[in-house]
Parts: sequence; structure tokens; C-alpha cells
Amino acid sequence: MSIHFKPIGNTSFDEGSGVTISHPRILLDAPLDGVASLEYQYTFRRGGQRVGAMGFFGTEVAAELEGQRGLIYTLDLRPAEVLMDMLKFKRFLDDTSDDFDFVRFLAQGLVNVFAGKTTNPESRRYLVVASAEDLARVGAPAPAGYLELPDGSIILAELFVPAHVA
Repeated sequence: MSIHFKPIGNTSFDEGSGVTISHPRILLDAPLDGVASLEYQYTFRRGGQRVGAMGFFGTEVAAELEGQRGLIYTLDLRPAEVLMDMLKFKRFLDDTSDDFDFVRFLAQGLVNVFAGKTTNPESRRYLVVASAEDLARVGAPAPAGYLELPDGSIILAELFVPAHVA
């Protein structure tokens, strides 16, 4: 069984496992070189009971998206310990998918919680990245030919949320 999280309101739900990913707690960290640094804290629940959690850092950058001012949020799954926690969660769920696919599917679930946003005055793009080196180190290497960015990152998941103007 493989996980496939679908957006529901401000959560992400996988019907097969019964797991819901709640909207994360997002904390602003000290800006670095003019880029806002964020800490994401996610909780996973099944039947109302907490079955997992994870936290990691990311960034927020203003950019032009589709010809208008927008924001790009990058959720960064570095260091490798974050990926190791994801794979522990895979074992907890008895998921049978390939380790790389599981990380990719869970990454999509992480950004799907933002799909239901309807109060954002600007477009938003959410990207989940990990280091190709870290993925290989934890036994979940990207398949041959998978796009690796110049900094050694791989985009695992993405979501675009258009602006909603009243």
C-alpha cells in the first residue's frame, strides 16, 4: 500500500492509512541574507490520535509569479535526520512503496495542507526540497535522470496556490 495524501480544507488526508497531516505550526526564525527563515512543525494523526510529527526549516522569498507579486515557500528536508524520520514513519505505516517514492508522496502531503488557502492576496508556490546526497545516504536515492538542481537539491513536491482577491 502506498500513501496518497489529498488536500481537505487546511489538512492533507490519506484514505488508505487513515492519516491526516494537520496544517503546520509555522515559526519565524531569524532572517538570513534578507530571506525569511521559517520553522515548520507538522503533526500526523489517525483517528484523532497523534501518530507522528516532524519539524524542519524553510524559507520565504518574494518573487514574481505569473506576472504578479507572489511568494515562494521552500520546505527544506535537510539534514538527513529529517529523511530518516520520514522513513521511520513509513515503517510505522507498513507502507510498501519504494523509499524514494514514499518520501516524495509524504512531501506532497506536506504541501497539500496549503491547497485550500483562500485568503492569500498574492500567489504562492510551495516547494519541498531535499539534498540528493542525503537521499542517497538514507537509502532513498533519486531515480536516474531525476532533475538535480545546481546546489545538489531535488524538488520532491510542489504546489501552486493562486491569489484570492476579495
